[in-house]
Amino acid sequence: MISAIIRTSLTSLRRDRGALALSFVLPIAFFSIFAVIFGGRRDTTPKITVLLVDQDHSTASQRLIQGLENEGSLHIILRPAPKNGVVQPEYTAVTAEAAVRAGDAPVAIVIPNGFGLAPISFGEDRDRVVIQLLKDSSDMVASQMIAGLLQKVAMTAMPDVMAE
Repeated sequence: MISAIIRTSLTSLRRDRGALALSFVLPIAFFSIFAVIFGGRRDTTPKITVLLVDQDHSTASQRLIQGLENEGSLHIILRPAPKNGVVQPEYTAVTAEAAVRAGDAPVAIVIPNGFGLAPISFGEDRDRVVIQLLKDSSDMVASQMIAGLLQKVAMTAMPDVMAE
């Protein structure tokens, strides 16, 4: 009895080409379209572009820069792109601020002179130097993320300095 019902249904389905297309062809077409649209996404989190200015050029600042470059979610830029094949000089605080204002990057980090003498200090210290974070006011998320990642990198790239 069940085989007769199945045979009748399959015969009816073969004769009705619209129902046959809706049953088998349409789902394959929809799955293929969605696979093409959503299948190409490999890395959904874009990297944050950060301009980096090292005014100190000390061992501590180089360790901090190396830690920032090793951070997977950041794209660190030390100098502008070459123009007409000529390598541009490294960013200064002024040129980095101008680049952030122009929208070339959402954030710039300026490591000031004297950072190597007291790279990390807690509490009230009038002689401590402060890393400057220049940010684009239109991108509030990037500056917050950079502030957190800067703390993380400072603690992981220089654990011996943190212990002191």
